[in-house]
Amino acid sequence: MANTFTSVYIHLVFAVKNRTAIIPPPWQTRIWAYIARSIEAHGHTPIAVGGTHDHIHILMKYKITELIPDLVRDIKTGTAKFISENKVSLGRFSWQTGYGCFSYGASQVEDVKNYINNQAMHHRGRSLRDEIKSYLDRCGIEFDEKYLFEEV
Repeated sequence: MANTFTSVYIHLVFAVKNRTAIIPPPWQTRIWAYIARSIEAHGHTPIAVGGTHDHIHILMKYKITELIPDLVRDIKTGTAKFISENKVSLGRFSWQTGYGCFSYGASQVEDVKNYINNQAMHHRGRSLRDEIKSYLDRCGIEFDEKYLFEEV
């Protein structure tokens, strides 16, 4: 084949450090937009960015020229700086170490997008810990409970 063709969709999930800092609803739209612009600046295509007061979900069409850990580091660093500079939360804001990264096919994108856009509803009766465990189980990823997100 003379050219390289890719279609890679990734879903990132990460939480606020110690789950004590919060992302207030009035700021969420601005923060999600900031993250989408950061993803675009890296050459990827954001599809959905959303979450709740203590974690975030990102669905994007991933350009394979950048390592995922480098992208996540830059998103977390830039967003934490944006949140701190705008005094969105008390004290210095930071994200928890680690993240979830899950891949999807093109036929699944719309469902994942809808899921991300309805996070508040999904978390009315379900914790982030339960949500992550569900993702790990569905993807066949072995994990140790002590390394999952801490509950507040």
